Amino acid sequence: MPTRPYRWGQFQGWCVAFVGLVMIVGGLWVHDTHGMMLALFGFFSLLTGVGLIGKKKYAVVFLYIICVIVLLSRLFPHSDDPLYPIVHFLEILFWCVPAIFYYPKRWIEFA
Repeated sequence: MPTRPYRWGQFQGWCVAFVGLVMIVGGLWVHDTHGMMLALFGFFSLLTGVGLIGKKKYAVVFLYIICVIVLLSRLFPHSDDPLYPIVHFLEILFWCVPAIFYYPKRWIEFA
C-alpha cells in the first residue's frame, strides 16, 4: 500500500506549533492570570503541533480536546466584536472539520 501525502497534517501541525509559541511568549509577557492561562494553552498547542508534525496519536487526542474547547467557547462568547462569529466559524473549519473527516481516516498511520 503506497503512503499517502500528509500535507494537511503537516500544515496544521506547523500552524499550531507556531501559534503555540506565540501564545507562550505573549502569555509570559503579561504577568497576570490571563497571561498564565494563555501560556498554558500555548504549551498545549505547541505539543499538539509537534505531535501532528510527527504523526503521534496523542496529538490527535489533543486535537479533539481543542475541538471541544472551540465548540464550547461559542456557548460562552467573550467578545461583543461583530467579527466574532466569523472568526469562530473559521476556528471550527480549522479544528473540527479535519477532526471529523481527515484524522479518523489516518488514525492507523499514527504511532
